[in-house]
Amino acid sequence: MNNSIEFVEWIDSSFIDAEWTDLDEVKKVDCSTIDSIGFIVNETEKYIVLSSHISNDISPTVCGTMLIPKVSILHRETLYRSVNELFRINTE
Repeated sequence: MNNSIEFVEWIDSSFIDAEWTDLDEVKKVDCSTIDSIGFIVNETEKYIVLSSHISNDISPTVCGTMLIPKVSILHRETLYRSVNELFRINTE
């Protein structure tokens, strides 16, 4: 687990409708830009996994976790490089 805290600005996918919708209305739909801050708990070439909460137990648990595809990321900034000492997380 990386344990850095990062700010991530990303473009969200949107569900438009499951019913018949006028094409002109669909053409007006835009996507949202989302700002998220959290712990980077996993990262691959394709995505990052960001958690809002992490316990400081010997065996940490996370909550509020989201997978964000890297192709959706507009901006990413590390706010804090390592929180292992801050939260006394066991990384062994």
